[in-house]
Amino acid sequence: MNNSQGTDPFAIRYDQMSCFAIMEYAFEERCALAHKVHECDIVSTLSNYFSLLYCELKIRRRIEELIALFFILVLVLSLMVTISNVVDSHFSPMLKIIAMKMGMSQYIAGTTLVALGNTLPEALANMMPVRSEAPMYSISISNSLTLILVGGGVICYLKPFKMNPHSTMRDLLYLILSCEVLTFLLLRPKTITPRDGIYLIILYVLYLILIFTDLIGQRLTINSLRRQIDEAYQMSASEERNYQIRKMENTLKELEKDHRIRIHQYGNKRRSLSWRGSSEHPSKSSRRISLGFATSYPTGANPEVDFEETRTIWSDGNLSDICGGS
Repeated sequence: MNNSQGTDPFAIRYDQMSCFAIMEYAFEERCALAHKVHECDIVSTLSNYFSLLYCELKIRRRIEELIALFFILVLVLSLMVTISNVVDSHFSPMLKIIAMKMGMSQYIAGTTLVALGNTLPEALANMMPVRSEAPMYSISISNSLTLILVGGGVICYLKPFKMNPHSTMRDLLYLILSCEVLTFLLLRPKTITPRDGIYLIILYVLYLILIFTDLIGQRLTINSLRRQIDEAYQMSASEERNYQIRKMENTLKELEKDHRIRIHQYGNKRRSLSWRGSSEHPSKSSRRISLGFATSYPTGANPEVDFEETRTIWSDGNLSDICGGS
């Protein structure tokens, strides 16, 4: 292998060579190329995996390479499981408590706290190629499509739930608007400028303003319905009044359903059925799983019984009256 970079037109230009082209060379030459190719330092953010495989581990055969890649895959899966456990045991409860303290509804918490928590790591990962002057916006678009179609489809399949028609239609319309704005910016006969990026960020800020305005309007409507119900109860009894009260109470119940965060408590029993089977037949499941803020509502927990207060509820406190003693 010719390592010179002088005036020879056939010399290897390591500054223009792709790091993935190392795989086309023999195993004995890959270690030296992993240190000389400049792109390998850019592609590998924390550790140069090519150097790890072909220099530290000294892989010289195909079977050794496959075994090493298998262990790396196991390590990646272990990290994913560890992160998911940390998120489930610490991150999600913390977000729920923050949402409760801030008086957020389940939907607002999902579109702000949970959405930012899910997208910030992905946004940082998508900004890594900017350092190598090779940004790819298509990666972000592909990730968004995967999250919407695959993630949303899997959740709806495993745990069907009733969606809020008003919020769903509003978000779909705003998603269409965002896609149209993005298409307009990309199809112009000009390059993407920092001003275009600011436009997209402003579009998201307007979305946050929209959902918070909707939340304020919902709370005003709830307070107005409560006042109307109280005023209706003070009117003279009639069938028309009772009908209006039932109608307003049903509307109030639907509005309050997504008004605040609910902490779902489930037991630690082993599951005997699949996730989908448990959602279709909850009574046959030994344990129900909560999949976040957008799951179906569990049945209400049984109220606690105050034994000191209820055991003398049928007497004046003298047990001899009940037992027949003197």
